[in-house]
Amino acid sequence: MDAAAAANAINTPARIAAWLGQIHAETAGLTRFEENLNYSADGLRATWPKRFPTDAAVQALAHNPQRIAEAVYGGRMGNDNAGDGWLYRGRGMLQLTGKDQYAEAAHWTGLDLVATPALAADPKSAAVIAGAFWRVHGCNALADRGDTTAVTKAINGGVEGLAERQRQTTRAALIWR
Repeated sequence: MDAAAAANAINTPARIAAWLGQIHAETAGLTRFEENLNYSADGLRATWPKRFPTDAAVQALAHNPQRIAEAVYGGRMGNDNAGDGWLYRGRGMLQLTGKDQYAEAAHWTGLDLVATPALAADPKSAAVIAGAFWRVHGCNALADRGDTTAVTKAINGGVEGLAERQRQTTRAALIWR
């Protein structure tokens, strides 16, 4: 992580704290480098209410990670083939998701992530990807402004888990001041 941070100018207390806060939130405290898609029916409804508006839809998928991945990621984000939703599910420190994002990250890093998507979950590769993702998406400038909401949107596309991300960024800032 030190090398990835240095290579991508994540080199001030504000940048380091923001980066670590986001990584902590995305990986459940550096314990998960692969998206857990083992949702209950209630979990599916809570996480993706627009995708699963009926009980029948969630009951058919509950606790079936591969089918859930296909239902939520299949046919979008570059996932055009059957099985792509599962193959290109969220992985890494910032949870790359979708074949398009894996291809972009491959371009930034030189890692063959499209042919070998599981490489994104390897801790060393995940750090390289997280640093490059951070730089390419302009997160240093957002961190310099102290804008955790904007950093979260750059990483997650929305504000999923914003309170936890703010908490972890604040926590890291206490260490990296």
